[in-house]
Amino acid sequence: MVANLLFFHLLLTSFLFLAVGVYSLRHRQFNAAIPFGIAMLLLGIFTFLSGLDLLCPGLNAKILLMRLRLSILPFAPVAILVSAIENANRSNWLSRQRFLLWMLVPSVNLLFIWQPRLESFLRNNYKLVDIGFAEALAFSNGAWFWVLLIYSSILAFVIFGIQFNTMLNSKGIYFKQILFLNLGQIIPALVIILLATGKLNFFYGYNYAPHLLMLTAVLNGWAIYRYQWLFTSPMARDIAIDLVNDMMLVVNESDLISDANTAARRTFGIAETDIGASIKNLLPTWEKIREDAQEKETLRKELNLPQISAKKIYELNVTPARNPTSQTISAFVLVLREITEQKQKQEQVQNLVRAVSQSPNSVLITDSDGIIEYVNQSFTKLTGYSKEEALGQKTSLFKSGKTPISIYQEMWKTLKAGKLWKGDLLNRRKNGELYWEETLISPLFDNNGEIVNYISIKEDISARKEIDEILHRRLEELVMVNTITMAAASQLDMESLVSLVGQQLEQSFNARSVLIALHNQNSDYLEVPYWTIDKKRVTPPPLKYGEGLVSHILDTRQPLLISSNFQVEAPPLGHKAVFAHQYGYPKTWLGVPIMSGQQAIGVISLQNYTVEFAFTDDDVRLLNTIAASIGVAIDNARLFRAAQQEIEERIRAEKEASQRADQISVLYEIGHSITAGLELETVLNSLLEKCKQIAQVDVFTVGLYDSASDQISFIKFNDKGKEKPHIQLSKNLDNYMTGKVIQKRVLIYVSDCDDETNIKRYRLQHTTREHARTYLGIPLFRGTDVIGVLSVQSYEPNVFSPEQIQTLEIIASQAAIAIDNARLYEVTRRRAEEMTILYEISMELSANLNMDQVLRNLFEKCRQLMPVDSFYVAIYEETTHLLYYPLFYDQGNFKNIAVRDMRVAPGLTGEVVMSAKTLYLSDTTDVTVAEQYQIIRIGGTPTRSFVGVPMIVRGKVIGVISMQSYLPNQYDPEQIRLMETIARQAAIAVENSRLYEDARKEIVERRQAQEDLQQTNQELQVQLHRVESLQEELREQAIRDVLTGLFNRRYLDESFSKKINRMKRKESSLAVIMLDIDHFKSFNDTYGHTAGDELLTLLGELLRKQTRQSDVACRYGGEEFIILLSDTSMEVAIKRAEEIRRTFEEARIRFEGQELKATVSVGISIYPDHGDQPEALIIQADQALYMAKSNGRNCVVAWTR
Repeated sequence: MVANLLFFHLLLTSFLFLAVGVYSLRHRQFNAAIPFGIAMLLLGIFTFLSGLDLLCPGLNAKILLMRLRLSILPFAPVAILVSAIENANRSNWLSRQRFLLWMLVPSVNLLFIWQPRLESFLRNNYKLVDIGFAEALAFSNGAWFWVLLIYSSILAFVIFGIQFNTMLNSKGIYFKQILFLNLGQIIPALVIILLATGKLNFFYGYNYAPHLLMLTAVLNGWAIYRYQWLFTSPMARDIAIDLVNDMMLVVNESDLISDANTAARRTFGIAETDIGASIKNLLPTWEKIREDAQEKETLRKELNLPQISAKKIYELNVTPARNPTSQTISAFVLVLREITEQKQKQEQVQNLVRAVSQSPNSVLITDSDGIIEYVNQSFTKLTGYSKEEALGQKTSLFKSGKTPISIYQEMWKTLKAGKLWKGDLLNRRKNGELYWEETLISPLFDNNGEIVNYISIKEDISARKEIDEILHRRLEELVMVNTITMAAASQLDMESLVSLVGQQLEQSFNARSVLIALHNQNSDYLEVPYWTIDKKRVTPPPLKYGEGLVSHILDTRQPLLISSNFQVEAPPLGHKAVFAHQYGYPKTWLGVPIMSGQQAIGVISLQNYTVEFAFTDDDVRLLNTIAASIGVAIDNARLFRAAQQEIEERIRAEKEASQRADQISVLYEIGHSITAGLELETVLNSLLEKCKQIAQVDVFTVGLYDSASDQISFIKFNDKGKEKPHIQLSKNLDNYMTGKVIQKRVLIYVSDCDDETNIKRYRLQHTTREHARTYLGIPLFRGTDVIGVLSVQSYEPNVFSPEQIQTLEIIASQAAIAIDNARLYEVTRRRAEEMTILYEISMELSANLNMDQVLRNLFEKCRQLMPVDSFYVAIYEETTHLLYYPLFYDQGNFKNIAVRDMRVAPGLTGEVVMSAKTLYLSDTTDVTVAEQYQIIRIGGTPTRSFVGVPMIVRGKVIGVISMQSYLPNQYDPEQIRLMETIARQAAIAVENSRLYEDARKEIVERRQAQEDLQQTNQELQVQLHRVESLQEELREQAIRDVLTGLFNRRYLDESFSKKINRMKRKESSLAVIMLDIDHFKSFNDTYGHTAGDELLTLLGELLRKQTRQSDVACRYGGEEFIILLSDTSMEVAIKRAEEIRRTFEEARIRFEGQELKATVSVGISIYPDHGDQPEALIIQADQALYMAKSNGRNCVVAWTR
């Protein structure tokens, strides 16, 4: 009976703690509420476990409950300490390092509780004793118990000290809050300490300390419910005072500063050391102020504070703080508020009547029905109506009919609601002229709150609207340029390209005629691929270059606009009236050059045949930008057409070769096998095999001759089946047999190279003892030019017969064609790849207006085309002569390079900018290069080969693209030409990006004012997110086991009941698997705790891999693990457990050169078959685990009743 009463007392205490904890957590906006609520929940669980201890029989059960209580209890003082610090408004004390230090002892305590080898340091000698109404657990305390007791005592006194200090600084309800909190915590803490130290005796051998915790629960609950601790804390009062914008000071009876809020400290520069200083230092007239304040409840006074600002005016409110008993003044509360603006507003109100009449803005006052009662002089100037004409009229007098009715409806709805309305209206003056006005209308109320008048202030904003329209038009122009550029970049066929551009221009400009002319430099004629008049295509014959306005623009490379008097202005510029008889003369004529680098390659012309001055300077600028952007696209189309022609030429050559092969039927198979492949290596290998079929060939070589450099390069050198690296001959070619064949241009056959006659005749020199005896060299011709030599040799003399030589000569003629075709194919293939990448570059550059992304894409494409060890893009600002490096790549990384003044140190980049020409240095380490150029190392590894290409837009250099290599002589003319083409595209992309950025900045600046208003709220949101993120991190640390990464027992306790409730709702089953490593203590004793930790880590990794996301795998303690499997039957649980057991048995760890392993025993229980409470399911799984241990370990046992 007594045990039951004590149990229900503890159960009631647990309920009170849980209620207080949950209530506190629901008010988490108060910083102290979260740690306080956690502490109450921990104490509630502690008292509940203490109650279970009364009812649970058996030594093991009581030891388990004792371990659970000791695991929970040390964390409660830490949570209470954090709550006390937050309540005292000392959040700066809560650093991460201090918190981890406070958590150290409770965390280490878990090891002493759950590690069997360490438990004796905490408690030992467990036994059951009969105390009359129940069995109690008796034990001896170890050394760690006293460490834990001392630690908890220190925390308790620190908590008491913090709260006692807070209580002393509080009054009224705040004092009572802290008093009850202190009493509820210090009294049970003292009793528990006295019991532990033996100063108090147990009641009949029973530990009644948990029952005293009801006092804590009741007093804490009373502080919350009765005195509203979570709502009216001293901290909340301090924060409120600190958040007040007014300066607040407290001055004691000795005229010394005793307190100051944040605003006062910041304004007066008051430091902590200034508290206690004389108020006269801040207010020199304090004596007079104090004398006046003693006679009044609150003294209000205006004054200046020169030490802060000579121009600002402040209102001082001084309130004496009187003793309630003696009514003597114990202190003065000073409140300072800046009223400069308020005073100014008062003066403004006084001057309002004068200001309204003299205001530069139009002022209009109407009655509640909109009838005009007053207008000022500015109104008459703005509208053109005199005062007499306007008075008595409705405001609809000024309506233009252009403002949407919805705006007026919204305006009257706002005004009728008594609110201020502001908006833009398009009205009409008396003379009929339209104008924009910004209108601010405010209702005026009588004493009854009824609207009697409306006052309207109007400002003429026509000029601002015009500027907005210009900005909008500029943005539309940029979009149009980008659209045309992207469309042009997507076309590689010249006819499709010019048609697409022409159609876009017809849609975008006020032009009846669009003409696109291109200069054919080969024929020196002007081709007109696109010309429309009234949207009808015109096909004129090619025009002779040098005549007409188009030629004038090509020569001057400048735009030309003839807005009027075309028949007078055009002839002096070279105009010939060739088509005037058919189409007449244009009224307005506009033409701009299409530039490719610094060369004009064509002209775009717009004409209007009906209106003079049809085009503006903005049209000239816009058309010039479009022409610059499509210049790159036209270059690409020309290159693509040239590549197509090369491919067609190659196809034609292949057809001729095939026809010749058909004519020689005897050599058909050989010729076909040689010429069938277009890969050079395939052709050479096939040629070698065919020659071996005809004769005994030991050495086979093919050398190609470059007449420009007088060099021979061996592209094939096979000696008895072994390939030798490519060999080059560049000097004294007549000393070599291959050189003799090239010089003589005839076949040379030496039957025996050791014959003295042959040695003298051919000046043979043998460099090795073993050398070829028979030599046959056949010249390879392309037309009449010798392009190389095919040589077959044998280590035996007199090997080749005349028939074999003749056949080999015919093969050589076929080989020359095959090799040349392969080389042409390689060049064509490389050109095709280059064209593809050029097309991709053009598309990417045109599709993106972000500078950084544009340059990154450009670099990646260039790296595909040519060897690039170092790469940079420099942007040149002509006005400042500064060089910027938005992209610099070297040693595999992107780097930041400082801005450089080109006038101080031009370097190679400056040379390219000033010359506006490509600069190629084959070796920068050459002495002559260093003498001629200034080489500046701006970062990275020194390079040898340097190529710098200018980026030119409309004849001006805007930057430089440079590719470099660590090796000398790395770039050929084709690669440099390709880089120049890329630079032209990049220049347009960079300029477009600049234009886009300028337009974007204009829009951003207009929106900046609105964004500033939202900045404060955003910063508060960021702080909130940071707090939530920190809470999430602490939560993750609290529920994870550090060693294995699995959930810990705390998380298991939190989630187990939730899992059961979820399964209950779903009417499903939940499997509980308990694992224990067999002989783990022996394993630790044998190999050490480090090996044991690695074994635990291995098992943790296995469980993470073997469990689903919906499962819960946790380390229950020591070498014990528990897994909760949702929606799992007993059969599936046994199968899953067997997989885990078998996988762990097969796993190994390597430790100090040894392969170690272990096994696990597994016990299983099932909800709801074996119980509906976590404790019951764990106990039954543990008993099944015990049965598995008894059955020899390393097995799985399911619980059975």
